[in-house]
Amino acid sequence: MLTNNSGKVLSWGKFTNVVGGPVYQLPGLYINFPAGVNVTSITAIQQSQSLLEPDALLLTAQSTASWNCGGCLKQISSLTSSGNDLLVAIAKNTTSGGTLALAWGTNSRSQLGTGGASTLASPTVIDPPYNQTKYSHSSISITHGLFLVDGTTCYSVFAYDPHVCSNHGTCVALDTCVCETGYVGPDCNIPTCFGKNASNPTVCGGHGQCLTIDVCVCYKGYTGTTCTNEAVGILYGSGDDSYGQLFDNNNYVGSGTNTLVQMFPVIGFSVIGTLFKMVAAGDGFSIALASSGSLYSIGRNNLGQCADNTITDRATPYIIQPQTKFVDICVGNSHAAAIDENGLLYTWGSNSNGQLGISVSLPYKSTPLNVTQVIGNFKSVQVYCGQAHTIVLIANGTIFGMGAYQGVGIDIGLNVNVETPTQIYLSSLLYKRRVAQVAAGHCSSYAVVSTTAGTTDGILYSWGCVSYLHHINDL
Repeated sequence: MLTNNSGKVLSWGKFTNVVGGPVYQLPGLYINFPAGVNVTSITAIQQSQSLLEPDALLLTAQSTASWNCGGCLKQISSLTSSGNDLLVAIAKNTTSGGTLALAWGTNSRSQLGTGGASTLASPTVIDPPYNQTKYSHSSISITHGLFLVDGTTCYSVFAYDPHVCSNHGTCVALDTCVCETGYVGPDCNIPTCFGKNASNPTVCGGHGQCLTIDVCVCYKGYTGTTCTNEAVGILYGSGDDSYGQLFDNNNYVGSGTNTLVQMFPVIGFSVIGTLFKMVAAGDGFSIALASSGSLYSIGRNNLGQCADNTITDRATPYIIQPQTKFVDICVGNSHAAAIDENGLLYTWGSNSNGQLGISVSLPYKSTPLNVTQVIGNFKSVQVYCGQAHTIVLIANGTIFGMGAYQGVGIDIGLNVNVETPTQIYLSSLLYKRRVAQVAAGHCSSYAVVSTTAGTTDGILYSWGCVSYLHHINDL
């Protein structure tokens, strides 16, 4: 076979027709291709040769008998032959942009890789390891075949891996992702909500996380589609009031007598006139975040839970760091945590399991401890407390944990607690998906993370104590 200067293929010799027997042809027969298609290279074999047209039709020299790939379009880019009655073509799928390897001819030892050991009379697709694999080269002998597939990667993930470009784009060249509509970022890991990408500090009104396209998950104390509605209210309390933890001065006369148990919600007389956006109840103590950002504590204080630099129980409210404006709070059994308007994280109270983010050699802390420097230059936006562990949500959608290893989900040794804030990696399958919301239980934790495109649902992950029926699998 020869090619002329116009890119046409000139062929002669013995041809095997897919319809009939061998036909011999003298030099001079051109194999016709559609206009604009030039063949630049050919490979000779001993007895049979066929070429694949861009419209996926297989033509022989003597027949118009055809083969197609189920409607997809392919364009031949290379031919490989061993000279032993077998041939492999690397063809471009012009519909998807991928490439396929097609083989035909002798296949007695399965050297063509098509799943059988019989001679193939027409081109057969060699199944790739992934549907989107791109073949670039092949070599076939009478005993075996070798294939090269595209090794292009985007941020260390192969282009044909379904998780490439964070599940939200196509890897078109080295570290070059083309993102789906609604996702941005070099590797398409940042969703957009109402015209703002998830990394924008003002997305979701600055009070939530963009879970997926136009779906905001609001921080505690905020509601609405874009998290712009602040929820405030008047403080009431009920139940055990042994330490004055209900903010009611412990002198509410509900039935004509003083009581240490309030059977129905009673107004917090000691803070009456103040509107609150968030409250948190611990074991015998309470903290309440006012709409102004002031943080009040009251009640049991044997481990510094009220952060007033004492370990004396309090029946009257104490304002924690009056100069600081807080935006989020949580309490565990005997510890507490808060985040200020600058994203700084503070912890205090019991440190029995390292839940304050420091060594358990310090059993408690009676004043707020700034542990942000341990996490690094990340802005904390939400904090969640379990019985003896703490989970922190960072503005970039990652989470850190400290305290009891079950709730943190990190076992750095044999049942060893985590005494410094440590990043939690939920699953290798998540790649760079963002965590939007967290909940902390007795000794378990839960996280809602962004999901794949085309849905407004998040994926729920859980970890911790199964003995307390807190752990769930594969929701």
